[in-house]
Amino acid sequence: MEIKDYLPKRIRDRVTRVDVEPDFDYNKNRSVQHYFVTLDDGTEFDATTIKELKEIAKRIESKSK
Repeated sequence: MEIKDYLPKRIRDRVTRVDVEPDFDYNKNRSVQHYFVTLDDGTEFDATTIKELKEIAKRIESKSK
């Protein structure tokens, strides 16, 4: 399953690029993934969890209505 499949449909259809970089969360002493998403209008957002990505995407979606 691709990362963009977790995003709301209206945002998913606008995704032009998803970059995933390994990162390290020193506060929790564990490895994490850092997700960078670019939309067709140049909007970019990033997060370290899928849940956070979904929340940001929903905010972007509600602003574009």
